[in-house]
Amino acid sequence: MQIGLDVALLLAVLGVLGWRALKSVRRAARHDEVPAVAAAKGLEYAAADSFGSLGVAFPLFREGDGRQIENVMWRDGDLADEHAAPTHVFDYGFYRVHRDRYGRETQSWHWFTCALAQPNGSFPTLRVVDKTVVGDVLDHLEGEPITYESEEFNQTFRVTCDDRRFASAFIDPRMMELLLETKGAVGVETMGRFVLLVSHQVPPDEMPILLGLADELVERIPGAVWELYPKTAPAADAETAPPPSPLPPPASLDDRDPDAWDPTPGVDYDLDGHPVAPAAHEDPWHDRPLPPH
Repeated sequence: MQIGLDVALLLAVLGVLGWRALKSVRRAARHDEVPAVAAAKGLEYAAADSFGSLGVAFPLFREGDGRQIENVMWRDGDLADEHAAPTHVFDYGFYRVHRDRYGRETQSWHWFTCALAQPNGSFPTLRVVDKTVVGDVLDHLEGEPITYESEEFNQTFRVTCDDRRFASAFIDPRMMELLLETKGAVGVETMGRFVLLVSHQVPPDEMPILLGLADELVERIPGAVWELYPKTAPAADAETAPPPSPLPPPASLDDRDPDAWDPTPGVDYDLDGHPVAPAAHEDPWHDRPLPPH
């Protein structure tokens, strides 16, 4: 009987190790494939984020006990707005720490593919959350859902915004049409100068599609939005602020050091590394993402 239990335990352990090994192989393959996709599409690529994307206080970027960005793609070239960082697409992950009854810790990672655009509006916080894909992460947030005339849209997305005037102006028929084309696979958030698109992690060759979708969404921002919520430029002192040092990519895909990416979970830091109070909205440093070096 004991031998049977030992064999069962061994098989369970081997199963876990095999699953971890498979994850490692898949992640290694993704890290090899993403740069090739970027090159084929004429996009710039970086293994880690140097735009300061996590500095924008989107709720998704505050989830979990630690978080990181990798596999960043963007288009090189001039921008219409000199104060904006280029729209970029990237893999974003956060982990939660779990402790068993013996105090041993394990981490569970949740991965997404995101696109961040900076149209430099003055947008209230709006969340358009799909009800089946990323809703399991974002839908727990407070807020009374806003309904629209389209029943299909209402059944696919849950929209929350403290400013109903903005929600009505931003999601006009053309914007609604674009979002419905994703069939609920993409969620959208606005905050201050930024727009974030969120999807479950997509294959590398679909990352440029999400990048294009972000550009199309910005193009479809209705004129009424710009009249009611005009564009803003970064604060004057932001131009002279020293750039943050880019974080290196983790040395191992399995043995990541969360402290290298998030020194103290739940605490934000200024550009000099000093703790600051959590931001209520926009980015905690009141600065724009900086261009890559």
